[in-house]
Amino acid sequence: MEDKVRSRSKSSYSTRVDPRVQNGAVSVEDRARRYALAALAGEVARFEAAGEGEGNNTLNRAAFRAFQLVPSGALAADEVSGAFEAAALAAGLRPSEVRDTLNSAARDGQRKARELRLEPGRRPSGKASQEKTRPAPRRAPVAPRRPPRPELEALWTAGRPVGLTLAPAPRDYLDGCSYMQARGWWPSDVGALDLVRILPGDYPWPAWWPWGPARRWTVAALLYEPNGAAASIHARAVEFPGRPLPPDKPKARSPRGFETRELLLADLAGLALMRGEGPPPAAVLLVEGLTDTIGAALRAARRRSQGEQLAVLGMVAGSAPALARIAWPPGTTVICFTDNDAAGEAYAAAALAALPDTVTMLSAELPQ
Repeated sequence: MEDKVRSRSKSSYSTRVDPRVQNGAVSVEDRARRYALAALAGEVARFEAAGEGEGNNTLNRAAFRAFQLVPSGALAADEVSGAFEAAALAAGLRPSEVRDTLNSAARDGQRKARELRLEPGRRPSGKASQEKTRPAPRRAPVAPRRPPRPELEALWTAGRPVGLTLAPAPRDYLDGCSYMQARGWWPSDVGALDLVRILPGDYPWPAWWPWGPARRWTVAALLYEPNGAAASIHARAVEFPGRPLPPDKPKARSPRGFETRELLLADLAGLALMRGEGPPPAAVLLVEGLTDTIGAALRAARRRSQGEQLAVLGMVAGSAPALARIAWPPGTTVICFTDNDAAGEAYAAAALAALPDTVTMLSAELPQ
């Protein structure tokens, strides 16, 4: 883990490496911080993988375990609250119940704090100071639940390519294009990526996608297994003029009753990487969410036109473990562009923990 490097730069992704980290002189406090962030990311992923109807109970248990690390100083309470609040609201929980649950978990978790052992040369470990715990019995891994492939392929095929310019265009397609144009993205440029589509207007929606008639979540991309096989779909809400998205509604949607853990967004070069096709890229841009995936893919396309071969992978909730299952070419550089907030740091820590030692990870901020 110590060989994988992280630093942050606001200018570009030509990130300077901290010489203390490069030489392996990492303090025990830094290692404890990495452990705590990875633990927070793991608990958030555990909550996000909860089945329908279990969200609030799982939120309480997962947040409780994360708040146990706050008294050690390795995590701040607002980091834990921010990461879980973002995940809970995205999962559709009501803001009032999220606040109540997190306040209760914070109170109980910090009361039963876990002490981090910081012996030099050893991985930090957390031990509860006021309660004895027994190791959980090992269970056979359960494959994540995915939507039926024929229904997924039919929905994707029915979607309209973003680069379509034929007139007259349907209303929902124009709404999707305005989402692009508001960010300075030309539909023709986005369409050339073959990354996103506008979901259809009139369609026999499968039971796992009950939001179609609302026409809110229209800009969609496929989610892929680490081997590059299409496995699910992820859509972003489009805000119409005069009808902003209500604050209690999530900005993104994925199939109801199925899981997106261990799945990734990808541009064409990212897919080639996962499938082991073609020469390895000069670097892989790793981002958070669909919007940043589109933005990074546009930047990578411009760089490719200048001769620099870049690939793009995007993370959603629970994606990070998929990074461990990619057949990475030795010496690959991954440049991580997650948001500079608690949730973004949790994403980055989970990615760092999942990547093999043969991959170097740098961290930077996407230029605006």
